[in-house]
Amino acid sequence: MDEKMPVNLDVTVAMPCRSIGADVVDSTGQGVTSFGQLEYQDTWFELDAGQRDFFSSLKYVNEYLREEAHALQQVLWKAALSRTYDLPEATDRGGRPFDACRIRGSLELTKVAGNLHVAAGQTLPLPGGHVHLATMRHNLNFSHRVTRFSFGPPDHGVVHPLEGDEKVAQQEDMQYQYFITVVPTEVRVRGRHVQTYQYSVREVARVISHDKGSHGTPGVYFKYDSSALRVSISEERDSWIQLLAKLCSVVGGVFATSAVISQKLQALIALFSGKQNNYQKMTNS
Repeated sequence: MDEKMPVNLDVTVAMPCRSIGADVVDSTGQGVTSFGQLEYQDTWFELDAGQRDFFSSLKYVNEYLREEAHALQQVLWKAALSRTYDLPEATDRGGRPFDACRIRGSLELTKVAGNLHVAAGQTLPLPGGHVHLATMRHNLNFSHRVTRFSFGPPDHGVVHPLEGDEKVAQQEDMQYQYFITVVPTEVRVRGRHVQTYQYSVREVARVISHDKGSHGTPGVYFKYDSSALRVSISEERDSWIQLLAKLCSVVGGVFATSAVISQKLQALIALFSGKQNNYQKMTNS
């Protein structure tokens, strides 16, 4: 595994692009622009029919695999369903103003603890950090939808827990925090060798209200850290010689069992025949 860790994201937030900014802060103190650039696209938060079908399918597959697939072979089948397309572009809404921002792209993160977040205000890089330029406004809506959030090479069938996640804020000025532990993973299956990453996630949501003592900054925060462990997943198949040896063992076992059963049946038949002959002799006498 390299010292860098790619992250691929496609997140839609229910606020116009001019009102928010996405950036990364980690323990190395690097500037925001050193990780790469993300694309901002004005859109609508409400999905059209085609987008809803795509997102519902994505959500269903990931939920099914997380809840029902507990054997390795049940999870690895998703490798054959590798997605080579993204969420479809939104259809025109007839002059309806944009009310959301779609943020997508890939960044090269350092394998240290960090924080990828979307907050109110445009990002201004500074030496050793950054600031968000925003007015002191309230009533911020951080409802969001995660279409893609993965580490490593995209689209190779690994289940990513956040993909298909959708949060609709019931209150304003919400802060959503996702605590992510990333595990380097090597996958060898069906002749493919992929070095990728899995992750587990824990989430916390709360309302930011300084008047009520709940301090912080509204936004969506992905706080990640890399695990010291490494997982290797492989699929092994028997050779023809091993298969033939196992088949011979099965056939030999069948013949041996048949011989034992035959001997037992013959003994029972002989015993029953002997008792029947003795009974007939006693009757004749």
